[in-house]
Amino acid sequence: MAFPKPPDTVVTISPRLLPPDEKCLANRIYCLEQASKELEEASIVLILWFIFLAVGLAVLLATLPTDIPTEYALFEVMSAQSTVGLSAGITGPEMPTAAKVVFLFNMWVGRLEIIPVLVLLRGAMVRTGLYR
Repeated sequence: MAFPKPPDTVVTISPRLLPPDEKCLANRIYCLEQASKELEEASIVLILWFIFLAVGLAVLLATLPTDIPTEYALFEVMSAQSTVGLSAGITGPEMPTAAKVVFLFNMWVGRLEIIPVLVLLRGAMVRTGLYR
């Protein structure tokens, strides 16, 4: 089976004439720059998500009794931050206040997403003079 011969003429399309998502087809440099930028933004969100998770887990382990397994505490913090609503039975009205505040903050961050929360906190810190 013979494959058809490609055409001898090459049609070039200016990237300015294409919509933004089709520029990648006409300009490989733009495509690589865009992919790199999107990967960087996704990495920042992922790293921040894990930082909030680690802080929540550390506070929860410090405030709860020591007989609670670490994986249950991790599950609780992940569930709160992801706003899933599942529980391993650790949460309840008898929890220490610090643990309740951490859960509240993790649920708030999970609901609003990480970047808007950081922008809000930065604005509050600039107004109070804590950040320049």
